[in-house]
Amino acid sequence: MTPLNARTGFRIGEIEVLPSRNLIRGATTRVVEARVMDVLVCLARGAGQPVSTELLIAEVWSDRVVTQHVAYRAIAELRKAFVEVGAPAEVIETIPRRGYRLAVPIRALSAPAASTLSMRWLAIASAALIALAVALLYRPNDAGHSSSARVPKFRNLITKSGNEWAPAYSADGDWLVFNYQTETGAHELWLSWLRADGSSPQRLMEVSGLPGPAVWAPAGRRLAFGSVGERCLLSIVDVSANGRIERTPKRLPVCSLRRPPSVAWAPDGRSLLYTDQTTSGAQSRLRRVDLAGAELPFELAAPGPGSGDLKVLSHPASGRIMVARNVEWTQTDVLLVSIDDYSHRSMRRVRSEEPRLAFSAAGEILLGTSPRRTDLLDPVSGQLGLWVESATRHAEIAAAPGQERYAMTMTSGGVGDIQLAALRSGAALDYANSTAADAQPALANDRLFWVSQRSGWPEIWVSGNGQSRPITRFDEMSEIGMLRPSANGRQLLAFQDDSIILLDVDAEVVRTVVSPADLQPLALTLPRFPSWSSRPGTIHFSAYDGASWDVYALDLTTAAEPVPLHTQGGLVSFSNDSGDLYYCNADTGQLYLRPYQSDTDQPLTLPLTLPSCWDWTLRGEHIYSVVWSDDRATFVRMDPADQSMTEVFEFPAAAAPTAVSLSPDLEQLAWSHATPVSTDLVELTFAPR
Repeated sequence: MTPLNARTGFRIGEIEVLPSRNLIRGATTRVVEARVMDVLVCLARGAGQPVSTELLIAEVWSDRVVTQHVAYRAIAELRKAFVEVGAPAEVIETIPRRGYRLAVPIRALSAPAASTLSMRWLAIASAALIALAVALLYRPNDAGHSSSARVPKFRNLITKSGNEWAPAYSADGDWLVFNYQTETGAHELWLSWLRADGSSPQRLMEVSGLPGPAVWAPAGRRLAFGSVGERCLLSIVDVSANGRIERTPKRLPVCSLRRPPSVAWAPDGRSLLYTDQTTSGAQSRLRRVDLAGAELPFELAAPGPGSGDLKVLSHPASGRIMVARNVEWTQTDVLLVSIDDYSHRSMRRVRSEEPRLAFSAAGEILLGTSPRRTDLLDPVSGQLGLWVESATRHAEIAAAPGQERYAMTMTSGGVGDIQLAALRSGAALDYANSTAADAQPALANDRLFWVSQRSGWPEIWVSGNGQSRPITRFDEMSEIGMLRPSANGRQLLAFQDDSIILLDVDAEVVRTVVSPADLQPLALTLPRFPSWSSRPGTIHFSAYDGASWDVYALDLTTAAEPVPLHTQGGLVSFSNDSGDLYYCNADTGQLYLRPYQSDTDQPLTLPLTLPSCWDWTLRGEHIYSVVWSDDRATFVRMDPADQSMTEVFEFPAAAAPTAVSLSPDLEQLAWSHATPVSTDLVELTFAPR
């Protein structure tokens, strides 16, 4: 599922939504968290149809294991945001047992006229693609597939603007089909004739509901794809020699999923394989159906609900049928299915955050082991080696039959560009070492820390004295969040997946200070948002007990259990120099003050309502926050004592902040900001070095 056009945004009724900036704008402007915005985009892509909680979690939180509470909280945050900008909370309608839907019309915003701002967006997007060209590297793999060093070359395959995804070459290699999403959110299938240089792609058909990738039959010009709207369907489309629909598409209502099934042709082209699930949702299944819709004897079951953990692929030339199956969060089994009796055996278990498969021209398996890395798997020996990686997401790959040509989807842009400002002079300075893979800045002791995924795996970097370097790397797709440096800048607090970690910057050693095992006796989950207490050796973090959030204190010098502070839905907390605790309520966004050695909470009265729990910082007795007015974002200082507010810094128009960090000496401000996101098709070939 690809995002709506983040460059132009869309309108829900009279409310404007700008996903690239996490903005919802009506009578006032509201900034929401990135994942909350992702939930809204998923609902918008549903085009008024119900979107299930399971689908929201699968799309927005596919990189981690979460409970349904995260989706409930995101919906509540969106409803609150709509009310704050002057729209009714009923914009989001709950459909019992089916999910949520947007109850008002959705339409695209008009693209802005060419201006300084839009030209800057274009420059950023172009720079991202250029960076991608430089970043794509080839190294011979471990299995010895190639002894000669080769370098990848790629070119833009489709010049159409917008979001293109799920490419697939026809059996003769002459046609490329791909999914396309319009600025209004409509889904379409498009074709490009590759024999004609410079020919424009043409629209084949509009798809009702959300489509999955289309696949070509082993011979001829016949397509099959799954889609989900009011029903889950398999569609078969015959394409004429001029790229038009030859006859009315055949639609088979044979699956029961609430997300598009993965589909593959059997090697003989006479039946289809597709993913489904049991009525109870307890198992994913791979099933077979003939072209009339009749079920054929075969079923491969896999544990876990939904179809997101099961993908199928066939290679007509070799007759191989491969299945990728998630067995746990970051583990994927690659299975070989026999075409004689449709039995299966396990080939290889690999570390992969989601199963993504493609066959190379030689019949080897291209396996996406992370959003930015693809490995080559030998289907005979099971050996695995690096094929290609980049600094940009390339989630889907298609291979031209019999040729070493590959179509790849590349996402240009993203959130994560980091900038610095010297607050005394008011100057904004580009941070030269940042890329679109950098985010979560944290300033301490004249050094800048941040999280980068430029290598394909999460890393924590540090910059100081004109140099930047990684100080630790996590060799799996961990979620790293909320960097909090100590006052001396020599230690960092962060959360990693379901743990709180402490990083010794000098020794570059990471240790876990709160693990799931520590929380199990307390019936807690999701430890998040660590912060330093003013009491030496003590930290704070938030955890979820199944019903609400609370702030906990932990003494790092003892082996004692975390102590609940019994905050009112406390989510993010800070402690001032006097030991007073400030915390934010997860449901209302209200800030509270708890004086040191007191159990009484005092709600703070401020000059304005803070946008969310993530947008404030405590320095001494002052609260700092990002506030929005029309298209203007400013960093302000608020004094709770006299309810005064002072503007500290105005962010450049093209660099609206998504996360901010203020240095302890109040001299510098670092922030990450959103850049345009679009998905494009490129063609990749290899040439001798």
